[in-house]
Amino acid sequence: MKLKKADEVGFCRYLRPVGTSGSERFDRIFTNEERRTLSLEDEGLPEIAGIGYSRYRQSHPSLDLHVHPGTIEIHICLTGFLRFEIDGRGVDVHPGEICLTQPSCRHRLVENAKGHSHFWMLVRLPKSRQDRDWLGLPSDEASHLARALRSIRRNVFAAAPSTIRAFQTLFDDIDSRSLNRLRHLTLHTDAIRILLSIFNDARRKIATFIPTAAREAVKRIAHTPDSDIPSLSRLTRETGLDRNKLTRSFKKLTGLPPRAYALSVRMARARKLLSQSSMPICVISDQLGFSSPAHFASQFRQHSGMTPSRYRTQKH
Repeated sequence: MKLKKADEVGFCRYLRPVGTSGSERFDRIFTNEERRTLSLEDEGLPEIAGIGYSRYRQSHPSLDLHVHPGTIEIHICLTGFLRFEIDGRGVDVHPGEICLTQPSCRHRLVENAKGHSHFWMLVRLPKSRQDRDWLGLPSDEASHLARALRSIRRNVFAAAPSTIRAFQTLFDDIDSRSLNRLRHLTLHTDAIRILLSIFNDARRKIATFIPTAAREAVKRIAHTPDSDIPSLSRLTRETGLDRNKLTRSFKKLTGLPPRAYALSVRMARARKLLSQSSMPICVISDQLGFSSPAHFASQFRQHSGMTPSRYRTQKH
């Protein structure tokens, strides 16, 4: 991909592909009612460049390709799945898995899909071994922990339940009104516990307890031809999983039950066809497997808040 000269946006360096308008700004995407974003600098933790929790009720545009100079980016997927591009590779992150990118990695979150949720954190590493007071640690301990984090070469690995709980504990303590004089120490301890847990998770092999057959079923729906999205009964036959287990697995992987996820896939394809082609709406309806254009229009309005024709008009 041909890249323009990098722009500085906050603590990210964005690498904008030639031909884009640049209208999707980092700070605008990061600020919405579905995403909580915090800085811990006022809490005496400038090393935590950002921390947040997201739970998407609708799909959002992907981020631009970027790097974080001197900063590690960490995501823990809770529901749904996250799709990243990392150094030109496509990477899927499922519930209970961590995605970690080092400062030199060019990456972006490709899919902000409806129904997924995750924790994330950006950690500024010390610039040299002589840096003191990193995370409030003695210089030797700070150097050892930073070196351990830099040594992680796996982009995706499973998280221990205790790592996920450590993130939740940090948010609980941030919101607590009862810590008083122990607040500073507590938040520092929470942040260090998270980073130690992530390093330990990267060294271990932890099962995620989601059947491989369910993962394959999700991929099949995501990539299947438009007219051949399988029904729930067909999926149960093909995966060998009963309806309850298949539905639970789908909710963990996508944040949605199978039928709702299949519909979201169709709607995503419908939006693409409406905005990027002049194909008649009745043809789009037929191609996506709807029983009639009226049924397609009704489902599209429920999912997108407007009719297909109005959506097309706004996008052209």
